[in-house]
Amino acid sequence: MAGRRYGGTAGPGGHRDRPALDGRFSPAQTWRILRQMGFSVQVPVPARRATERDEEAVATWTKETWPRVERR
Repeated sequence: MAGRRYGGTAGPGGHRDRPALDGRFSPAQTWRILRQMGFSVQVPVPARRATERDEEAVATWTKETWPRVERR
């Protein structure tokens, strides 16, 4: 059968460069692929504060607004 390769139909060039991926990967394969692409697990670091954090505004909110919220 001319033009058929890897179980699929061929494009204009008469063949495919690589087999079509059918999306069936194990979790281990998925993590390996994501790491190769530069992705990593995003873990929050509680000891770090946002650089934009306004400590004065936080203190004011804690002192004035939080008691009202807590009473409800």
